[in-house]
Amino acid sequence: MMRRVNIVDTMYWIIVLFVTANAITLATSDCEKHQVEVEGRCCSECNIGSGVASPCNAGNNTICEACVDGESYSSTSSHTHSCIPCSKCPKNSRVIQECTNSSDTICECDPEFHLTETGECKLCDLCPAGWGASVPCSRTQNTVCNQCTNGAFSKVLSATSGCLVCSVCVPGAQMLQACSATEDTICISLPIYRYPTEDFPDTDNKNSVQNDQSKSNSKQIDIIPLYCAILGAVVVGLLGYVIMVHYRRMKEKRLIREPHDDVEYSKASAGDSGICVEVEHQQKVVPVVLTTSTRIRDLPTSKRREIERSFLQSTKDSRDWQGLARELGFNTKKIANCEIKSQRDSSTPLKHLLTDWGRNDSATVGVFIQAMKNLGRHDVLPTLNVHDTAELCPLVPQNNIV
Repeated sequence: MMRRVNIVDTMYWIIVLFVTANAITLATSDCEKHQVEVEGRCCSECNIGSGVASPCNAGNNTICEACVDGESYSSTSSHTHSCIPCSKCPKNSRVIQECTNSSDTICECDPEFHLTETGECKLCDLCPAGWGASVPCSRTQNTVCNQCTNGAFSKVLSATSGCLVCSVCVPGAQMLQACSATEDTICISLPIYRYPTEDFPDTDNKNSVQNDQSKSNSKQIDIIPLYCAILGAVVVGLLGYVIMVHYRRMKEKRLIREPHDDVEYSKASAGDSGICVEVEHQQKVVPVVLTTSTRIRDLPTSKRREIERSFLQSTKDSRDWQGLARELGFNTKKIANCEIKSQRDSSTPLKHLLTDWGRNDSATVGVFIQAMKNLGRHDVLPTLNVHDTAELCPLVPQNNIV
């Protein structure tokens, strides 16, 4: 009983001390609402949407100024913070909400781009064939690719598609190809005849096969004339081709021997005959003069190969060509198509990039040089040997993607 009384007395004195402390605090602080005490002075706080123009001091109270929509903002009440300049959306992003005097600009990355920790919008990674996106690319997170395991496959280059479950042949169907990491199962519903082997002898039809053996031999003999006819047609065709080529070469030699010093055989006419004849006069060597208005598709093949070698020799990353593609206005799908084409013919993606871009009338040497400058690849410019670089204009960012 005595112990319970002591506990009650202790709680009573704790409550008394708490109430007394609050009363003393209220009595000693004379500051009004939206004011704070600083070194014995009551300083006013600037409301949301306003910032501190002049801080509180011994002679003056806090002086506030309104933040300007679209230029600055203040999202909290404070007696020390000024208006904060509005943020600008990074490259490859768009504005979701404009900046007001009380809230900052809200931005969102464009499709196929994600926001990095540094506040930039970067192109999403693409999962190659045999890999699937376990975490699809979004505006806030990059793609996370995982390799397709047994029972799953992926044969597309994508930043969002995951691994698909392999198909299973229905009863009665024959499997032609088993599922792999890059290809689905291939089934056929038609029955497939299997020739008898040592492991699977056809005992039921053994007698009939022996009886029909003579007939099959006679049928094979009848096919021989057909093979001979096909072989003869091939030989005649080859002879005709050789005669035609020889005739055209002799005709071209006669044209070359004629006294025409200024005749030049175009690549188009030579290409029609299957033979490319290039006539170069030893006394007249006229170098090709490039200008900023020269179209990329008009460059000689040797010059384009020289540009490719110069670009790839000093590159630090094999994906630098993707940066050039984006400078020229290519989207993710076009970049992926260039990469797929290069894998098919074992060439460089840069070759297909220049070919696809060169089909546009706006694809000129001047635009290409400016793109190289934007990428910091000045080492490629001497390869072009342009004489009127003073006519170059800044490369305007393209809103319409190729």
